[in-house]
Amino acid sequence: MSRTDADDDGYAISYKVLERGTPVVDCDGGEVGAVREVLENQAEHIFDGLVLDTPAGQRFVDAPEVARIAER
Repeated sequence: MSRTDADDDGYAISYKVLERGTPVVDCDGGEVGAVREVLENQAEHIFDGLVLDTPAGQRFVDAPEVARIAER
C-alpha cells in the first residue's frame, strides 16, 4: 500500500521533542487520541511511553507498543 501526501506523518523525531496535542494513530491509520504527556525513564534516558487524551479518557501506551514517533 502506498501512502499519499494526506497520510504523511512527517519525519521521524525524538520522543524528547514530541509535542503535547500531536495526533496519535493506530496501525490502521485511525486517530485514537492526542499526546498528553511523554514519559521517560530519566535514570536511563530512555523513552517509557505516552499518556494520551482519548474520547474515553486518558490512556497509557507503553513504549514497546509505539511503532513510530513523527512530527505530525
